Amino acid sequence: MHASKPYKKGMGVFHLLESEDLTPPCWVRGPVVSYTTFHIDFPKAFEALAPIYDQVLVNGEEGTFEETLADLKKDPKVKLDVCEELINQLGGRVILVSDNPTSARKGERFLAAIPVKNGKTVADAVARFYGGDGQVKRHSFQERCTIWEMGSPAKEGTGASKKSADIPYHVVAVSQKHLFLANNMEFLTETLGREEDKDKSLGLAQQNDCKAVCQEVARLGGAKAISRQYSNLAQDLRGLYEGIRRNELTEDASLYAQLVLPFLHTGKLNLKGELLPEYSQVSHHLGTSGAFTRATPDGWEMIGFNLRKTK
Repeated sequence: MHASKPYKKGMGVFHLLESEDLTPPCWVRGPVVSYTTFHIDFPKAFEALAPIYDQVLVNGEEGTFEETLADLKKDPKVKLDVCEELINQLGGRVILVSDNPTSARKGERFLAAIPVKNGKTVADAVARFYGGDGQVKRHSFQERCTIWEMGSPAKEGTGASKKSADIPYHVVAVSQKHLFLANNMEFLTETLGREEDKDKSLGLAQQNDCKAVCQEVARLGGAKAISRQYSNLAQDLRGLYEGIRRNELTEDASLYAQLVLPFLHTGKLNLKGELLPEYSQVSHHLGTSGAFTRATPDGWEMIGFNLRKTK
């Protein structure tokens, strides 16, 4: 990807950083659909949000982003300094994890985690932001932290989450180490419960397929990179396959389904899912894939690969 510096206006959100800190932390446990991590300069990226916010959300009315931040700071109930209490408290790493429950009809579960410099400062800021919203439910987790739940979760088989006030269902928590955001309460509590576990042997990083991906990344020159991704293809494609086989693709909220649906609606693609075999007869042919992104003088270089499934 060609993106020569200096970045101007909205391009500033791509202040990405190279790092060797790319290995899955202990609390990321397999099997997972995918694991992605990348490094970014949050303060610089946040500054660049202003022109994007003004253009996309308020039809180009300049200065609205700054006014919104100022309003949050002046609000007597919130009194939130977004830059000082949130953005400047974030570490430079983002960790994204998705998994797929046993029933493909439940859809994928997603979780994002960002290290924090001062967990109490961030937790207090999040509490003031969500605390005054009557649509947000508050839960205590093991007396360690508070979980904030927004909206109503989707029921099994209904696809995308229901929305409340145009905001998708999500849950947020701040521990002493991370800011967590997820689309599934159970996934979040499972992760919080493992955060303090020091047993590395149970982590995704110790599984043979993940090790193989990391070794291939290093061989290809990605030991130091902006991002790294691991994907279990057998898990990743299961929801799409089952949706097609059961003729229930319209209920699938995954990215794959959203890419395929337009072709079905226009008649350019005719799928006869009932003719497909059980997924177990197909999945054993699928292995794992990996990818990484590294910086170049004029932008970024992205390298991806597939590994054959070991017998």
